[in-house]
Amino acid sequence: MGRLCLIAWILTSGAVSGGATTLEQLSLEELIRQSTAVVRGTPQSTRVERDGSLIYTVYSFAISDHWKGETGSNIEVSLPGGSFGGLTQNFGGVPHLETGHEYVVLLWTGPSGRTQIIGLTQGLFSMRGQAGGVRLVQASSPDVVLLPGSAGTQQLDLSLSQFVQSVRAIATANQ
Repeated sequence: MGRLCLIAWILTSGAVSGGATTLEQLSLEELIRQSTAVVRGTPQSTRVERDGSLIYTVYSFAISDHWKGETGSNIEVSLPGGSFGGLTQNFGGVPHLETGHEYVVLLWTGPSGRTQIIGLTQGLFSMRGQAGGVRLVQASSPDVVLLPGSAGTQQLDLSLSQFVQSVRAIATANQ
């Protein structure tokens, strides 16, 4: 739970200036284990809202598949930052999602009820079609700095079927 607190702190800290964000890189197993839901979906629309002193861009996802957690056919995913009422907030490491583009997303819903992508870009995968099937490529961000001694900087690239097998195995082991 300490890593989730670190991530939550990063998202709510003074990173409003838009500089680099520092966090510990989580392994795929850790990302899956700590997530509350793992889904495949497409952002359909966005809106921006203010919650206290923070601004969030909220994406409404149409869910086409889920492998962990309870989700309906739609879910709202909040990312810190955006423009609201003449004020703009930017946070380093926060991914930009394209409406209509399909993603696999590892989500975390905190005590506030707000659902976010776990580990910023670490929990976001783009889908790439290839002759051998669908591959997932982890999003990357040039403004994420990993803590010294963390697991490294390589990006994950794996098939959708490998990913689904991992999610199911880890979710089953943690029940």
